[in-house]
Amino acid sequence: VRVYDLCRTRTIRFFQDFVPCMTKNQYDFKSTTLAKAGGQLKLYPQVLINVKVAQRERALASSEVRRAVAAAHASLDGKGRVLLRASGTEPVVRVMVEGRNRAVVQRWADSIAAAVSTAS
Repeated sequence: VRVYDLCRTRTIRFFQDFVPCMTKNQYDFKSTTLAKAGGQLKLYPQVLINVKVAQRERALASSEVRRAVAAAHASLDGKGRVLLRASGTEPVVRVMVEGRNRAVVQRWADSIAAAVSTAS
């Protein structure tokens, strides 16, 4: 599969988010394979926790949850990410933390999940 063939799909836009160096100036999309372009992609440990909640919106709006997320972002120092998302089909908030160190990622995911649980 050539990268050029995927340009019209959401896949390439998603891929570009994770390979910010992949721009039209640096790669010829017509002659680069997805495997070559993805060679620079670094995968970090990721933890996903589903937290059952009574009210999804209330949990996400909580100041305690916002503080926990801000602390995680500061701790990761630009070398990871935190994502909270309310499920559209179940009474669940998904907490995802990704970073270089698995133990740190797990600790922050647990901390944020606990904040979400008490906030709902």
